[in-house]
Amino acid sequence: MLHGHLRDDEQAVVELELASTDGIFHSVSVVIDTGFNGQVSLSRRRIAEFNLNLTREGQIDIELANGTILEEDVYSATIRFDGQEFLAEVILTDAEDSFVGTGILTGKVLLINFATREVTVHDHIPSD
Repeated sequence: MLHGHLRDDEQAVVELELASTDGIFHSVSVVIDTGFNGQVSLSRRRIAEFNLNLTREGQIDIELANGTILEEDVYSATIRFDGQEFLAEVILTDAEDSFVGTGILTGKVLLINFATREVTVHDHIPSD
């Protein structure tokens, strides 16, 4: 189970680990963005800060909330999220924050408790 919190601006934040070129994992706070159906949107400043191991995979079109379509480079990177290590799709941005989208939450349960300001992410366990 992954534990996070609500920031003062009411954004749900959890930790994500990103692999650098030397194989060391670095923890990064990421905002959970349920309006983003990709996996990871990473602030470009993190690449230089951690010397991240990214592989360019091509380009994709991204539609912003205002309807604007942008063509962005997409990369793959090894990440750890909720105790699981895998290759994730990463889009780079100039935003201050980094984000995880619904593409990384597949098979997960996300609970945001605004009363206690706690955020949890865990695997869905089907009931019989």
